[in-house]
Amino acid sequence: MKQFKFLLFTPLFTLILFSAIAQTPSTPPDKNLIQNRNDFYNTYWTDPQQALIHAQAIASNKESKWFLRDMLHSEIYSVFHYKTENYYKEEAIKKGSYNSDTWKQEYDVFLEKPYQTLVLLESDSNLLLSNSARPILYWVNIIRGDLDNLELKKLVNDFTSTQLSQDDIFYNSAGLYALLIYEFVSNNQNIEPDAERLLTAVLNKLQCPQEVKNTNSASHFTLYKRAWYRYLYAYANHLKANKLLKIGKEKDAYKYQKVAFEFTPDIADQRFSYAYLFEKFILFEGEDDSLVKDYLNNSEKNPEVILDDLSKIALKKPIVYKDSLKTFYENTFPKDENFQSFWNRLVNSDMEVCPPFEFESMDGITTVPPHFKGKWLLVEFWGTWCGLCREKHPELQAFFEYTEFELSDKIQVLSFACNDTEEKVKSYMTKFNYTFPVSISDGSVEKKFNIKGYPTILLISPEGNYLNIPISSNYWIDFVKQYASLE
Repeated sequence: MKQFKFLLFTPLFTLILFSAIAQTPSTPPDKNLIQNRNDFYNTYWTDPQQALIHAQAIASNKESKWFLRDMLHSEIYSVFHYKTENYYKEEAIKKGSYNSDTWKQEYDVFLEKPYQTLVLLESDSNLLLSNSARPILYWVNIIRGDLDNLELKKLVNDFTSTQLSQDDIFYNSAGLYALLIYEFVSNNQNIEPDAERLLTAVLNKLQCPQEVKNTNSASHFTLYKRAWYRYLYAYANHLKANKLLKIGKEKDAYKYQKVAFEFTPDIADQRFSYAYLFEKFILFEGEDDSLVKDYLNNSEKNPEVILDDLSKIALKKPIVYKDSLKTFYENTFPKDENFQSFWNRLVNSDMEVCPPFEFESMDGITTVPPHFKGKWLLVEFWGTWCGLCREKHPELQAFFEYTEFELSDKIQVLSFACNDTEEKVKSYMTKFNYTFPVSISDGSVEKKFNIKGYPTILLISPEGNYLNIPISSNYWIDFVKQYASLE
């Protein structure tokens, strides 16, 4: 059988997720892990026993949780996704050989070995491996099994009692599969009470580990998990609201819409958007605006509540919602302070107080933030050793040139080269013709701002407050322009 190409997420997806995590100057991942992961991708659909060997090798490594998580839940999931089934159907139509029985049989044959692989993983004696595979096997058996209502009811209840009773539903993505299972069975009236118990259980489970007191000082792993839990919790509330709307309970639905709205990704979550990138495509096919719009479209709110809601979402997504906030504010509160003053006050209320620091350029000139009074500061922490930093630098250079010539009275760009040498930095800047200001850091500034990964970009207001901006998307410059009102 030829290799199957149409997958929602390719083997490259895991590598993208791993490399997307902000880098630190530490040891790279074990090459054997990467090789075994690649070998698993090449064998799980052709040779289940060989795939098991590679998976066992991965599970025996202390660093393997991340690899197992993304390996199973990005790759194998896509094989059983309805779009893969649709692909077989579309290919049959293109070839002019469409037959409802034939293409379905071909797809079922294709699924046999991935399914065998999944069964082998789930029954393995290595608990990390079997626990990682179990939720997805439950899901596959529910959506692909030819089950009667009693069998379906048993599987749903088994999943609720076994998979959602665990302390950790993150590494094996049990929270995600609970929501997928609920979506599949929620309209089956024969097991509706069981489906609702499942949703209640996962709502409770997703709500627990989200509290992080200070998102600027928390570890990357803590923030990654926080982003994942919050995103799924928002979606679970979205599902509950939709269910209540179907049975005419609008007021009850509104409560869940509000929670879904409040738990849409905030700034800290957006810095780790790759934590829920896979889930976003699975649950929303990439478009999750309904989490916001379903709530904002509720007509029962008074102007003060609407202003508060628009303010919250504009701070999270200024590119999309700042203009809506401005229009509403100016039309509804024309006699209050002007919008720019309102926005500045709003932005600063959502920031932390900036600690004092000095910037010494490579030519020996020292400056401190008060010298930039009345200006915004954009401060990047980076290193020549950091691949992600190097990828972002053409954008940073373009932004520096734009602000230097057109907005020098409004914003100043600075950067700190960390864990680096002046020789390497000068060579790097010369090689790529970069001219943005650089200071060779001695490590003290990073400590003041609790910098834990690179690149990190801070936006400091003229009032002396700062925000760690999300740079995991390609829109960080537009984000800065909106936040700092540069346009």
